[in-house]
Amino acid sequence: MQGNLQPAKLSGAIYLLLISRLIDKMKEEQALLVYLYVQPLRLGGKFMAIRQFVKFSVGDEEFGVEISKVREIIKLQDMLRVPNAPPYIEGLMNLRGKVLTIYNLRKRLGMQDKEFDENCKIITVYHNDLLVGFTVDTVNEVIRVEEENIDDTPPSVPGIDKRFLSQVVKLGEKLMFVLDLNNVLSPDEEAELREFVSNNEDTVL
Repeated sequence: MQGNLQPAKLSGAIYLLLISRLIDKMKEEQALLVYLYVQPLRLGGKFMAIRQFVKFSVGDEEFGVEISKVREIIKLQDMLRVPNAPPYIEGLMNLRGKVLTIYNLRKRLGMQDKEFDENCKIITVYHNDLLVGFTVDTVNEVIRVEEENIDDTPPSVPGIDKRFLSQVVKLGEKLMFVLDLNNVLSPDEEAELREFVSNNEDTVL
């Protein structure tokens, strides 16, 4: 009778089939997540991942940083100039209750210095929980790049300190250098910066 129905017992074969379908379904969902994350593009019978970069200019060169590492882009603002700061640090700024250390990317890359103008921007990133901003001449756009157009940095890059670069992107006949945020600060410099921020935090905030 209907009121006495009991849950059906599954045979071993049916149970394994259901488990197999569940696993397949999980694989499909995981594959979808991977698809959405790397945005693969079908080219010539193979999948090619696409990466996104914020492209910006410093001097005559174009650089990029992966969009996932960028916190925000802000206009150049007044900052606290601190005596005896490392030469590549422009100053400190209060960014909504957090100390933002401003790096002069031109100086850091070993490029010729230049006065800031109205086009200058600050690209902010988190580096090992430190909030850091890099001054750039202009921020151009967000670009999507196929993996096949990304190569290792050349052995030498005239006018630029190569240790701060991780890869190079081919954009038609031009090149875009990818900034290596892990090498912008050496461990010793990072420790020095933490102490520097700690000593000036009350003044900035």
